[in-house]
Amino acid sequence: MGDKGAIEIAKALKDVPSLSKLWLNNNSIGGAGATELAGALKHVPSLSELYLGNNSIGDAGATELAGALKHIPSLSYLHLCNNSICDKGATEIAKALKDVPSLSYLHLGSNSIRSKGAIELAKALKDVPSLSELYLYGNDSIGNKGATEIAKALKHVPSLSTLYLSENSIGDQGKAALERAKECHPNKSRLEIYLLLPDYQISL
Repeated sequence: MGDKGAIEIAKALKDVPSLSKLWLNNNSIGGAGATELAGALKHVPSLSELYLGNNSIGDAGATELAGALKHIPSLSYLHLCNNSICDKGATEIAKALKDVPSLSYLHLGSNSIRSKGAIELAKALKDVPSLSELYLYGNDSIGNKGATEIAKALKHVPSLSTLYLSENSIGDQGKAALERAKECHPNKSRLEIYLLLPDYQISL
């Protein structure tokens, strides 16, 4: 599909104002296509699921989409894995989470988010109290600092049941913070936290 196809879909969204789900995973959509889609989201105010995983929207596309979330306040699923999103894009998404308070699923795995972006996302978790699934695996460098801030913020998402943080260079310090957070979590009996340390898989 690429950007050209995404732009055509964006133009057509005004004709489907009741659209509730938009799945565009695996379509080679870049920043230009994501920007046009973002601009058209105002035409589908009832959208509840937006899937743009495995594209190439980058920070530019993520920033435009973040700015458009205010037009789709009922969004519950946001899937943006493997999109070359870095700290800048993650920070803009974090700032915009207040516009989608019913969000229950956020997938930002396999991007290039480091500790700075992870910390901003952690700060924003208070704005999405219904979040039940958070995927941040494969971002390589969230590290102990990012993991510790995420751990501190878990109290704000009492319904969380799944947190994937594998492949993020999280060591003993981050693991310990997450273990403590899980023990105090309202949903601790169901909450699964997945880590991948150098030699073994850990489910906390």
